[in-house]
Amino acid sequence: MQSINERGGFDPLYNTYTEIKEISELLQKNNIECKTYSGDKGTEQSFKSLVNTQPNILHIASHGIYINLGKKSDYVKKNNFTFILPEDEDNLHPEDVALTRSFIVMSSGNQLIQRDSIPLHDEDGIVTAQEISHMDLHKTDLVVLSACESGLGDITNEGVIGLQRGFKKAGVNTILMSLDKVDDEATRILMVEFYKNLMSGKTKLQSLKDAQKYLRTTENGKYSDPKYWASFIMLDGLN
Repeated sequence: MQSINERGGFDPLYNTYTEIKEISELLQKNNIECKTYSGDKGTEQSFKSLVNTQPNILHIASHGIYINLGKKSDYVKKNNFTFILPEDEDNLHPEDVALTRSFIVMSSGNQLIQRDSIPLHDEDGIVTAQEISHMDLHKTDLVVLSACESGLGDITNEGVIGLQRGFKKAGVNTILMSLDKVDDEATRILMVEFYKNLMSGKTKLQSLKDAQKYLRTTENGKYSDPKYWASFIMLDGLN
């Protein structure tokens, strides 16, 4: 069985640049203005500045990480991560504490593994769900989280507290996200096909379903295994 080059952690991702380039070209062909931030331009600061432009679609192709508090010690041992909880945890609401354990890795985010905790108020190269929850993205119709575990979070009586909660609190309408580790190359193919479907006039949900079907059958079934396509789900994407 083919191994997965996962979009979770801090290792280089070789398909993300091609992914955003192909999607950007596709959007421009459909007369949709877009801006891309990659490499050393894909910083936490540039991400947070998006509130000034209020994008209709926000596509993030990077590493996504959710740290389950119940498996904290195992996670630290396996990944050599010494950080888990924010420095000022005692001053945070329990929901905010949970939101700090779901985050997206931006440029220079790999430096975080050299720290002892998550510094909430620094530009540290990661964007936590807690930070996202304080952004204003009420004009953003669709957020695509092309990353591992971007739909995971703490399960509570009030729902799942993770990246999706952060984006919902920021005002986003629809979120495309994953519930598990995802393969770098397969994800690129799926995402490009998703936007092709979307630009053809299909609904967001149908665009995802058809993209998953395409991935299962492309290249003689190379990505037919559910691990390549089944983890992607959509929240509030009927239209």
